[in-house]
Amino acid sequence: MLDRLIKLRPKITRNWLHLTPYIFGDAGIINKNTVKEPLQFDKLRADAGVGMVMTIKKFGPLEKASPLSLFFDVPLFLNTPPSAEPDYVKFRWIAGVRTNF
Repeated sequence: MLDRLIKLRPKITRNWLHLTPYIFGDAGIINKNTVKEPLQFDKLRADAGVGMVMTIKKFGPLEKASPLSLFFDVPLFLNTPPSAEPDYVKFRWIAGVRTNF
């Protein structure tokens, strides 16, 4: 939906590359016990921010495979920051690769 507002379709890459900006929010609960302890869950953790996914639709001999997607997320807010970083709002980032085999 956000890619309708932000047009990122240069002519040189239009046929083989797609850029999609997005806004995200994540929430979840993880366990805080060790393997030998009874199961205990930590408090809810959540974050929100902006991101971009770059989907390579055609890449040479591997075109028959599923598209390759590279993503870059910037969570701008954390409801529970790590103990070493007490700031709730700070520049943080994560990058990764998504594909189906």
